[in-house]
Amino acid sequence: MTLDLLSQATFAGPAFTEPFVRYELEHELAARKLLPREAGAEGRELQASWETYRRYLRELVALGGAVRVRNHVLEPLVGRLGYARFEPADDVTTREGQEPGGTLMLDGDDARWAVRAAIDAVVAQAYGLDREQYAHVLSTFSHKSYPNAPALCLARFDELAEVGLDAFTRKWDPYWDVPLNEALPEAVIEIEGAGARDRVSGEQLELEL
Repeated sequence: MTLDLLSQATFAGPAFTEPFVRYELEHELAARKLLPREAGAEGRELQASWETYRRYLRELVALGGAVRVRNHVLEPLVGRLGYARFEPADDVTTREGQEPGGTLMLDGDDARWAVRAAIDAVVAQAYGLDREQYAHVLSTFSHKSYPNAPALCLARFDELAEVGLDAFTRKWDPYWDVPLNEALPEAVIEIEGAGARDRVSGEQLELEL
């Protein structure tokens, strides 16, 4: 599959430079298995689904409306964008009163629990728990919302013990290579006389002690 995004889209900013989009983006997407197959039954199914989607877009010219846009334009994109479901958001309060908050695309339970299990495994190891102790902690919860949670959490715990923290975070933490900012916050303004008051307060404290 050859991407030709530069002839169809314009990229601005430092994240997607022209050389990266032209020569590296396709490789990065393929390495993460984010590019669909164009050949075989999967390719034919993909092509048919896009033809249906294009037909819906053309029909909007004559038959529009918010409900139709949601059902025929936005909802078919949920799975293609990597989400599981499409749900209305809670109402929001504005100067005009309560108004609809729009619609949210949400991940499924599997995606959410995959991340949570990885985080919990690191926390359990940081507390010095062994596998038996971690299994006991997991058994104290009902897991009614996601019955597979204990098995998934233990699998991530075993993986962490096998590969080590560095390799584990490289796999499960998308920001593993972002350095932690440990610098103390600095004042952006200086209030005249504040230093003198601090010194006086310090002297008073010493006298009281």
